[in-house]
Amino acid sequence: MSNPTSSIPILRTLTSFYDTQNISNDPLSNFTLASIPIDLQKFPIDVTKKITIKCIKFSFNKNDSIKFVCSKSKSNISKKNFSEWIKDDEIVNLIENSEFKLGIYEIFFKKLNDDENFQKEKFTKENIDDLKELAELGVINAQLILGLLYSKCIKSAEVEQDDNKALELFKKVSNQESIEGILCLGYIYSKEKSSTYNPQEAFACYTKAADQGNGVAMRNLAIMHLVGEHVPRNFKVSIKLFRKANNQFGDNVSGNILGLLYLNGIGIPKDVHEAAKCFRKASNLNDVNAKYHLGLLLIKGEGIKKNVVEGIKLFKEAAENGFIRAQVSLAKAYETGQGIEQNDEKAFEWYSKVAEHEGENSLVSYVGESQFHLAKLYEKGFGDQEKNLEKTLYWYTKSAENNYLMAQVTLGDMYKSGRGVEAIDEREALKWYITAAKHNYYQAQFSLGELYEKGLLGVKKDENKALQWYKKSAEQGYIMALLRLGIGSEPGDFDVSRKVKMITKLPSAEELEKAGQAPQPMMVDDDDEFFEKLNNLKDGEKLEVDEVNGCANQ
Repeated sequence: MSNPTSSIPILRTLTSFYDTQNISNDPLSNFTLASIPIDLQKFPIDVTKKITIKCIKFSFNKNDSIKFVCSKSKSNISKKNFSEWIKDDEIVNLIENSEFKLGIYEIFFKKLNDDENFQKEKFTKENIDDLKELAELGVINAQLILGLLYSKCIKSAEVEQDDNKALELFKKVSNQESIEGILCLGYIYSKEKSSTYNPQEAFACYTKAADQGNGVAMRNLAIMHLVGEHVPRNFKVSIKLFRKANNQFGDNVSGNILGLLYLNGIGIPKDVHEAAKCFRKASNLNDVNAKYHLGLLLIKGEGIKKNVVEGIKLFKEAAENGFIRAQVSLAKAYETGQGIEQNDEKAFEWYSKVAEHEGENSLVSYVGESQFHLAKLYEKGFGDQEKNLEKTLYWYTKSAENNYLMAQVTLGDMYKSGRGVEAIDEREALKWYITAAKHNYYQAQFSLGELYEKGLLGVKKDENKALQWYKKSAEQGYIMALLRLGIGSEPGDFDVSRKVKMITKLPSAEELEKAGQAPQPMMVDDDDEFFEKLNNLKDGEKLEVDEVNGCANQ
């Protein structure tokens, strides 16, 4: 599991901060057409009726109720006609009852039974068209949702991403002094890799929304001060804003971030107890990131009393709320039986949820890791499932393609030995060993050493090059490489690097056998020219490696 005391990387933008911390940057989380009462007072009577009917149709299945502002005046036309409009054939069967209080009509929807729930579809082509019509009529809520769809804060296959369209919609709402519109305008300006990126405008929007008491805007201002985007980095101002957003405006995400700052000693003295308090406060208010981080602290017992059972319970709560990192950690707990009853079927279930995830760069490492563990489960068989070598190979390959290094080495081993594949394939083995070696993976470096030492997979024997790769692996503390160099691993020996550097000759097998330090076998170099030649191989051609820096002959 992840190390809870790992530091926050140095970042320069709001977007990169959210990405690296796996925190959602959606400005209006779970926003719907019914989130804010719809003001009918500014529309003509014929338009008002159309808006009422379309809003009720759109919100059915998505909300329990929807509110319309009609004013308290007895002479108000929309109020007089409203009771008739809701009897319209298009919507009458959707409504359970209605209530009028203080100038607001609230419509309560009929409940779907379980058999009808499968028909729920958040955004179909038909209701997207209705949404666009409502936005064109000037309904603020519809403009906001459509902007969130265009900016992909809300995902739908029916709407292609277009940040510029989102920008125009958010401007329209912002111009009506809507705090939600100002917040969303700040968001679209803060998208680092978008054509709409304008940190100066983003800062201005967030300042305006924060001045009106919006906790999310205040948090985003705090992050911009923290990373130094548009303004000089200022930890003091940043922490003050995080605290205000958390304590005065109930922004739980700010509480989680404060916990991370305490945990890593960024801008404030490192204090694990204070970090745990921040995480617990946000966790109690259902912040999934905070649940995950508090769970890590409890499991590790670093600076606070260790409680593995409570830590796993928090992972489970966060996982059930869709938090990917918690889902991976929970799956590992089920697989190993740490803090919970061992259950391979449950591990498989949670790994599967993450393994099917695609398209989000910040999650690739978790997806690749889950795919690797799925492959391992299929390889050994679990529960009622027998071994499935086809699925084993499929998931190892998917994991390797997501740059999970252990999967790349495992695939290299499989193709080298013929285990779990149709036949030995030296070229495929070589490809995966090289791919992992490019990422400085210690196990790959050890395998490279072995290839050069023994002349495997068409690599020309060369003890000096073998020694170089073994030493690179050993310098990272890999026990197999240390044993191959005859160093071993003695408790309390912190001078391994010096010992590795002093070795100028590869010990013979006889010397190692005599010392009882013969490692088990388990790669090839990372030059771009080598990769180009490897990629251009035709069927039946063989690749031979004869240089440590990747020169290849066909």
